Amino acid sequence: MGVYHLLLKTITNFMLTIRRPLWLLILILILAFGVRIAGAPAYTDAALQDDHKDYHVIAGNLVTGHDYVQVAGFAYGRQPAWPYLLASVYLIGGVHTTVGAWLLALLGTLTVAVTWQVGYRIGTLIRRPRQNRLPVVMGVTAALIAALDPFLIAQDQALLAESFYTLGLMTFLFLLLRSESRRTSAWLGALLGLLTLIRSNGITFLLTLILQRRRWLLIAIAVLIIVLIPWSLRNWVVIGSPTPLAPQMGQLILGCYNSFTINEPEAAGMWLYPRELPEGTPYNGLDYLAREQAWAQKGVEVIRANLSAVPRMMAQRVARWLLQPVFISRPLLDPRLLALQPPFYIFLLIASLAGTVFLLMERRWRILWLCFSLLLPTAITVALLYGEARFRTPYHPLLACLAAVVIGKLVR
Repeated sequence: MGVYHLLLKTITNFMLTIRRPLWLLILILILAFGVRIAGAPAYTDAALQDDHKDYHVIAGNLVTGHDYVQVAGFAYGRQPAWPYLLASVYLIGGVHTTVGAWLLALLGTLTVAVTWQVGYRIGTLIRRPRQNRLPVVMGVTAALIAALDPFLIAQDQALLAESFYTLGLMTFLFLLLRSESRRTSAWLGALLGLLTLIRSNGITFLLTLILQRRRWLLIAIAVLIIVLIPWSLRNWVVIGSPTPLAPQMGQLILGCYNSFTINEPEAAGMWLYPRELPEGTPYNGLDYLAREQAWAQKGVEVIRANLSAVPRMMAQRVARWLLQPVFISRPLLDPRLLALQPPFYIFLLIASLAGTVFLLMERRWRILWLCFSLLLPTAITVALLYGEARFRTPYHPLLACLAAVVIGKLVR
């Protein structure tokens, strides 16, 4: 009998010390999935518009064999990873927004799980003697913040590529936190390729890779090239553009640099579709690639004529990216999510800044340099083009990890 009680006590202690964090993670993941899938009933086909509708139509056309076509015709300006992933679940569950909503909720939940791992890993790297609980506390805190983040919830309730992109970005960060090896470098190259195929600006994280990886960098770049070659060849054959990036530089440049964004205060930091601008309408009748080239040339002309305004516009874009308090991801978004976004972002910003101060005080240069190198590519892109909360939200899990530093230091 004594042996039985001893065995039972040993198992109980093991469960309490090892399994409790796992069960807590499971509860957080259930919570994350629940708050995200709650918006599915209100997300009908009739509510689709703009980018949401394009992705839905492309995925549906891929399932039905009607090629890579969106609402306005051939999808020149869409990277393939998200439409093809969406098409794969539509193939199983049918071409319905509800099916897409379940996929989005799953991707958001996986992001919370990776945030747990990143928080735990950072806690392991910064803990001191007698701070054995720090990694678990940081993992729990970061995951809980990410699970309840109203920006991430809003993002994970719309058929946009950002949910997939955020998961890829956090996985990229998790791999960067690991020690350098051939295998890790190969995975980083593959993941960078995936980020590029989700959104064209994913390629900018090559800068992060260069800043963070000295050994085995060529392996990562080689794998990146291998991942991107098939889509590059497809673009070369189908649209005559031998690049893995969607040919949309013209609409980006002219959409950001035009008479309205330069002269109107309410348009500061915004992007406007050139089809609706005086500078862009004369070229609306051209085919896609010719129109993009014409728009790009016109945008460069506008920049040259207004060079003195460029620094001000860059500052406005960065400020808009950092400080925009609301992210409206779709029509009829739950008003409670909109109301929660400003106070939550104030909390997240203050807590993450406090966590950064803690890391500075303890001279955790590696973590700080990693965070800076991950933020730098997007900050440059935002300054040059345009910024809004939609481009900041993928970084919210990282901010949650920085905020978790404060909680971890307070819990002894």
